[in-house]
Amino acid sequence: MLSLQEYHKREVIDLSQYPYKYENLLGEQKTYGQAIFSKLPIVRYALNRIPKHV
Repeated sequence: MLSLQEYHKREVIDLSQYPYKYENLLGEQKTYGQAIFSKLPIVRYALNRIPKHV
């Protein structure tokens, strides 16, 4: 499993060895955020958002 916190969708990285992924993208064009890549199916996930005032 590979977990990336500052993932940018436009980066040219070969992640073909990870057939399963979950992306939580932000921004106006939804191009950056967090991503999880896995060789096994991702069964469950949860989002923990930090409030902006922190």
